[in-house]
Amino acid sequence: MKSENDIITDDELEKITGFQVANKQVEKLIEAGVWFVKNREGKPRTTWYHFNHPLKFRTTNSVSEPDWGAMGNGKTT
Repeated sequence: MKSENDIITDDELEKITGFQVANKQVEKLIEAGVWFVKNREGKPRTTWYHFNHPLKFRTTNSVSEPDWGAMGNGKTT
């Protein structure tokens, strides 16, 4: 059984995207919102985790920055 951390093979990537050419595979991964890196040959590399959890479906953290200007309240020491 494959782990989420396993890298998707060339054959699997070909079946997933429907393309043999690396540039077309990249286009499809970008379109699907899948995070990847290119190897030295220009081929996309990603894991099953990234394929199953595309970036476009992840929620963003709603951490807000504090009002740093309120700390000094305009006063100088």
